[in-house]
Amino acid sequence: MREVPVSAFLPMLRTMVNVPLEPLMESAVVEAAIAFCRKSSVLLHQREMAHVYHGQTISLLAKSGVNRRTRGLLKSSKLLSVTAMRDGVTLESGKDYRQLSLDEVYFLNGFDDVVINCVMEPLTGTSYLPASLLDDWGSGICSGAAKTLLLQPDKDWSDPSLAVYYEREFKEAIRDAARWRLEASPNVMFTPNARRKREFF
Repeated sequence: MREVPVSAFLPMLRTMVNVPLEPLMESAVVEAAIAFCRKSSVLLHQREMAHVYHGQTISLLAKSGVNRRTRGLLKSSKLLSVTAMRDGVTLESGKDYRQLSLDEVYFLNGFDDVVINCVMEPLTGTSYLPASLLDDWGSGICSGAAKTLLLQPDKDWSDPSLAVYYEREFKEAIRDAARWRLEASPNVMFTPNARRKREFF
């Protein structure tokens, strides 16, 4: 995965808000990137395992090899599907596994050829972000960061009315990214074998 330092977002962010403190700007970028990824599901990750055991807890991302191979820090923000490929079935939460957190799954039975699909998001404090966030969605993420910075009270750069504009831009970018993700990966985002809970009134 190609990565860029968080500081690579700052030239674009400076065109939106004039903040003299780079660490504050970088923190706002990471915060916006986390919200962007979580709400849009734009970054996907697939983890494959030859076997999982009864009682085994799996970290989807945070403690996986992904964070050992990258300079940035990533975790799962949404579990999309858990499939036992050998049997061709989508496993069921509560019956086959239990989700302990956004990033951890506890298996209630053993399975072979397991494939897990999840959504990725950066961890707070990371110094690097996936390059696609800058290349494809940089303006939207910077709009989210600008909104956060402009809403800080008692600062020279504070401007709540301008923050409203950037919040609209941020939400529109999230909608565009979510729409793109659904169109680009419909089979991942909608698992055909997953059972839906039915409600009766």
